[in-house]
Amino acid sequence: MTMRRGACPTLSAPMKTGDGLLARIAPAHGALTPQKLAGIAKAAGRHGNGILEVTARGKLQIRGLTAESAPLFATEINALDLGPVEGFAVETGSLAPLPRLAQRIDAHVAAHGLGPCLAPKVSVTVDCGGALHLDAISADIKLIMADDGQWLIGVGGNGATAHWLGSGDEQAVGAVALTVLDLLAQTGGRARDFTQAQKDALRMGLDPSAEYPARADSAPVGRFALEGGESALGIALPFSQISAEALMALCEAVSDASESDP
Repeated sequence: MTMRRGACPTLSAPMKTGDGLLARIAPAHGALTPQKLAGIAKAAGRHGNGILEVTARGKLQIRGLTAESAPLFATEINALDLGPVEGFAVETGSLAPLPRLAQRIDAHVAAHGLGPCLAPKVSVTVDCGGALHLDAISADIKLIMADDGQWLIGVGGNGATAHWLGSGDEQAVGAVALTVLDLLAQTGGRARDFTQAQKDALRMGLDPSAEYPARADSAPVGRFALEGGESALGIALPFSQISAEALMALCEAVSDASESDP
């Protein structure tokens, strides 16, 4: 159980709240099948109070766990083969393919063991654009791919508040992102606290004339066209909360759906 200021609840270290322990899981890049999501819901119903919540960053919170049930819940979640569900992970757009740049950053953190050295809330967004961009999400490192294939990198904020360092090709911008992560791991701090001298040093080798492309708000609710003539339907939960029973029913309905369904 964690009580450290600034810490985030995880599967292995749930946080004490007014209704018991709260665990938070974040399947890698949000990839969940209906079957695996139903498995999470069943475990939440058995070991928690049956309430699940979706955070602003798309993570799942399970409420009402106890000191006795939390380890049992963790065992069932690990058995679902969800991949990494806690610790550092790059955040990417839900409708875009996984960018190589995100994979490169994840691999660097894993290879150098940076995860435990980073502050609990350190985050990176890699945004390939599209209907569901990530401008509203604050991050220590924000990466946006432009229409010409170049990448823009900013630190310490959301689309409107980040300090934009400049742009470059995938290799150059990726190298800067890894340097930022190394600095954050060395200090245990956040990118918003970088000095002007640090920001100027990071800007070396980038095109400083690039500007943040202000975009309209991205609402993840509704129907979105995908490649190949397919489409995705985005739904929202009332107050970002759902019961385990309702979530299992939703997963069953989605699993049984077909193109001919109304």
